[in-house]
Amino acid sequence: MLSGGGRFGRYAGERTPGWIDTTAKRYPGDPEAARSCAMHDPLAAAAVSRPDLLTWAPAHVDVITSDAVGRGVAVADLLTSEGAPAANAQIATAVDIDAFLDHLLERIRSI
Repeated sequence: MLSGGGRFGRYAGERTPGWIDTTAKRYPGDPEAARSCAMHDPLAAAAVSRPDLLTWAPAHVDVITSDAVGRGVAVADLLTSEGAPAANAQIATAVDIDAFLDHLLERIRSI
């Protein structure tokens, strides 16, 4: 997958299957865990460097700050109901997965 890449690209390519195996063991009830690994940080970086890879929508985002069970959870209102609050953020609602993976692998190959 990362053949021909630099040192980091080869390292990442060698280590990724092990990470997917670890994730699958941690989350045996999640069939996606055995086939993939979450890429939150690379996707966040792509949102800045390649925002065209994502579909964006206005939303009202709030974070639960009480000591309740949901403390720290971000809640997004997609503003589809009557009387919805004013938008205070743009959020990503979809990703062009193939284009993102091409972009990510190209960047990894370059280092």
